[in-house]
Amino acid sequence: MIWLAALGFAGCSSSSPANVAGDYSVNITNGANGCNLQNWTEGSSNTGIPVSVTQTAGSAKASVVITGATGVYVNAVIGGMTFDSSVDGNNLDGLLHGTRAYTMGGCTYTFTVDLASSLSADTLSGTLTYIPATNHGTDCGVLETCTSVQQFNGLRPPK
Repeated sequence: MIWLAALGFAGCSSSSPANVAGDYSVNITNGANGCNLQNWTEGSSNTGIPVSVTQTAGSAKASVVITGATGVYVNAVIGGMTFDSSVDGNNLDGLLHGTRAYTMGGCTYTFTVDLASSLSADTLSGTLTYIPATNHGTDCGVLETCTSVQQFNGLRPPK
């Protein structure tokens, strides 16, 4: 299963950043597959995906890394496994700009994964949106406007 996350940045509420740091065990469910990605079955899920979030105390910047075997897989499929992220209040949002290029006729593309999430106590939940970044070739078709989405929630040990 591809774990693609498109990370949207939070609005301008400028709340103090919550402490989102920790090692999470994440469960993920495939939603709509608007990009017709291979090996993506809507409604299928994976559990126990290890994700590590690092954040300097009080900082609005964070790094989200998919670790373990899933991280290796995501790195092979997307060309990265680390989201550059920001924290605004309880919101953790980030982007993973994939570097693995795919081709379809005259279309060349990579994926950007958008992570949009919020923290409640020790549970992080949100969405990952996979967005193709194309060369705008005539063969790109649906890849110019499609997205595929996953929902997730992850639990970290209590602080």
